[in-house]
Amino acid sequence: MLSSCAIQPQVIRLNPLPAQANPSAAANTASHEVVLVTRDARASQEIGRRTSGSSAVAAITTDSDIGALLMTQMTEILKAKGFRAVPAGTPDVPTLELQLKELSYVAFDASGERKVKVQVVLETFIKNETKSYRTSFQAQQERKIVFEPVAKTNEEWINEAFANALKELANDTQVYSYLE
Repeated sequence: MLSSCAIQPQVIRLNPLPAQANPSAAANTASHEVVLVTRDARASQEIGRRTSGSSAVAAITTDSDIGALLMTQMTEILKAKGFRAVPAGTPDVPTLELQLKELSYVAFDASGERKVKVQVVLETFIKNETKSYRTSFQAQQERKIVFEPVAKTNEEWINEAFANALKELANDTQVYSYLE
């Protein structure tokens, strides 16, 4: 009977809403080519832990291929900005590396309230001939909770934070200026 009350591990499906990049004037002209490299650079595949009371008891993970997810999302963002992703090894083409550095979920107590914090950090590195550029994009959400969120709610919050980080990247004009 006690096992029916236990919080179970959760495997979420990462499926953030596609980031809508503000189209650039270059999108109406010939595409610039970009080598796009994406990867999951996190040290652990665990996103966080679900809690029961004050103790963390069940892991939250994903079985999504984050590198492939980032490749799909960033290819669409680049397309909206007038760029076309090409295979690695293409000579004389700028390279954009995109890494997921952090995807975390933490339940905690603060000022007598239960809260959940979701954080996403994406890092880009651009190499274009003699110039390079590195920057990070971060999205964070903090929500008050009364009861442990159900799996579907956790999945929605994590995907929303992921989408927000991608949106920040999609609308950063400096990234695209280094790719031209």
